[in-house]
Amino acid sequence: MTTELRFYFDRSACTGCKACVTACRTAHDLPEGLSFRRVEFVESGRWERPADGGPAVPVDVRAHAESRSCRHCRKPACLAACPRQAIAKLANGIVVVNADACTGCRLCIDACPHGAMSWDPVHNVAAKCDFCRDALARGAPPACVAACNMRALDFGPAAERRARYGRPNAGQAAPPSAQCPP
Repeated sequence: MTTELRFYFDRSACTGCKACVTACRTAHDLPEGLSFRRVEFVESGRWERPADGGPAVPVDVRAHAESRSCRHCRKPACLAACPRQAIAKLANGIVVVNADACTGCRLCIDACPHGAMSWDPVHNVAAKCDFCRDALARGAPPACVAACNMRALDFGPAAERRARYGRPNAGQAAPPSAQCPP
């Protein structure tokens, strides 16, 4: 059995600084407007008017930053959607795009439930996080993980990650999960 790599994100530690985004863009020399990792701010809560008729006040307000990229799903929807087999899942769980085989149909972009697939306007192909495979081959962590000053991002074999951290963000308010498991 092969060990699949996964990212771990601790939203309680993330300040939303976007160092992970900058590191990813730099490591992959991405053109303006293209990023394989993004930081989004998620807010929730509601307004209630007090019984005395006073002004409405916020209730149960929550906000946090989410650092998101490809989840390298167990059963990638992008892979299943590609008519040219330009997307592959490697033995270590990393999902990659073969730019030479990509025809630019964008079906994989539409299929990804996480919005992790991107369009590379320079090369006219689909593109995505490749877990910084070059860095991994040198024994270095992915650029986003290395850049996270708050250590909100980590990576490693799925089983080790789960043993170390448990279920990611268990018990924390979060947006609804998408179709692919992390």
